[in-house]
Amino acid sequence: MLTLVYDGMCHLCSGSVEWIARRATPGQIRYVTVQSEEGAKLLASAGINALDPQTFLVIDNGKYLMRSRAVISLLEMVGGGWKIAAWLLKILPASFADAVYGWVARNRYKWFGRRDSCFIQK
Repeated sequence: MLTLVYDGMCHLCSGSVEWIARRATPGQIRYVTVQSEEGAKLLASAGINALDPQTFLVIDNGKYLMRSRAVISLLEMVGGGWKIAAWLLKILPASFADAVYGWVARNRYKWFGRRDSCFIQK
């Protein structure tokens, strides 16, 4: 089972989680918000600032995946035609894909907005 740690206050992040949850096999992913105690601990163990997370975190069998590699992992897990999107992202240099990810992450509240309360509190 994958663990996905995401910003539950971010419209883009929580919308992405809703999109993934609709496509994933039930029980395949465990969703944890950064606003939860567990989420903050998981981010800290991966070296991510829980107060200002610039990435979501996927934990797969003890392996920490961040930025574009986390996106690729989730697209592969969702399957179907999304595996093609994952493959296309894989052929990009990781530094370029991560730079684009970082640009979106830094602007996510400005572009997509921020919730007043956490989407899901676990």
